[in-house]
Amino acid sequence: MNSAHAINKKHYKKALNFYTALIEKIMTPHITSKKIVLVCPRYGSTLAMIEVLSRYFDLRGIILKNSTKKNDNTLQFLRSANYPVLDISKTDMVTLSPSTIEILVQAIGPGSSCVVLDHGGYFSLNSQALSILKPNLISGIAEYAINGESRYFNASIGDRPFISVGRSMIKKNSDLASANSIMLIAELYLQNQGIMLFGSDVRVGVIGHGTLGGRIRSLLQERGVNDFLIHDIEPNRLGDIPLKNIAHSAAHLCQQCDILFCATGNHALSRDDLKFIKDGTIAFTVTSPDDELDLHTLKKERVITLNKDRSHADTVVYTIAETGHSWVLPFDGEAPNTQTNFGLADASIHQPCAAHIVAAVRLVQGQLEHRLQHLSLKDEQLVKQLWDEYYQPSKTSEHVLT
Repeated sequence: MNSAHAINKKHYKKALNFYTALIEKIMTPHITSKKIVLVCPRYGSTLAMIEVLSRYFDLRGIILKNSTKKNDNTLQFLRSANYPVLDISKTDMVTLSPSTIEILVQAIGPGSSCVVLDHGGYFSLNSQALSILKPNLISGIAEYAINGESRYFNASIGDRPFISVGRSMIKKNSDLASANSIMLIAELYLQNQGIMLFGSDVRVGVIGHGTLGGRIRSLLQERGVNDFLIHDIEPNRLGDIPLKNIAHSAAHLCQQCDILFCATGNHALSRDDLKFIKDGTIAFTVTSPDDELDLHTLKKERVITLNKDRSHADTVVYTIAETGHSWVLPFDGEAPNTQTNFGLADASIHQPCAAHIVAAVRLVQGQLEHRLQHLSLKDEQLVKQLWDEYYQPSKTSEHVLT
């Protein structure tokens, strides 16, 4: 066994023990047979969560996000271990054909309903999904990401309980660690291209100034990058930004910037915005290219076309049809941190995953209002306290969330 494999195995076991300890504290015997359907990325860091869910629930189906394809070994492993992977893509959830509905209905099975642990609002991508998959099939939903929460909010959830963990403090901890990794890999990529972020001939733009975008902006400033522009559709997020660094629209930002960080989680750029992208602009995302850029649709409808002559393993170049400009997407639009073993290397990812598990438990325990809600402070504190015990045992209770 090589050292890297041994370290990964050690991280996996620790994550498994952490999730197990957490669930043992909050589970009650009568809910162990409750049905679960999980939507998750294809990252290795998800495997420990899947194993624990299969131990304590009746795991009826796993939908792997097809927008996170770097590690196809995850799919192969899950199938070889006979986990119930469903042959459903994001496009399938958008179109929601009769065959897709049939797969879901058969996975849930007769009798009792299931709880969905969603990631990115997959079950809200089609406005009719929850009208078809009624509460007698899906009794509650726990959403992992803020962009997924927004999609459900727009779908007017009201006939079943819905818990979002996207805005929790423990999710924020993981997002900050993710932003650090994104900047680290992005900067290394640019340096390999001979580009310095703080160069006098480079202007950087950040679209979205939430947790991830705000942290990226802060990291840019720490690196001496002062020539930057920020745009956010919520002006109140920009209160601490000098006026000279605020772009009044995404199009204005595209006109001015050579490097973009797209950090909205939900279609940072419209098709009209693409007309203003400068030739050779390099764009990084903080999530999947479909969520952040709607890349699949742009390619399918030939709004952009692949420039095969200029693309290689780490760099994919597209041509914007309307302008003929080149648009450079490192890692084909995948978030830079997904090119590493983020999640095993940075264990903060296990905090929001644990919160997702807690949300599932609260849903199957029942007695929740039919509305969008968040985890209680007590539940967040429990997750953080247990995580500290496993990953930072020297920390004391003073670090518990307040």
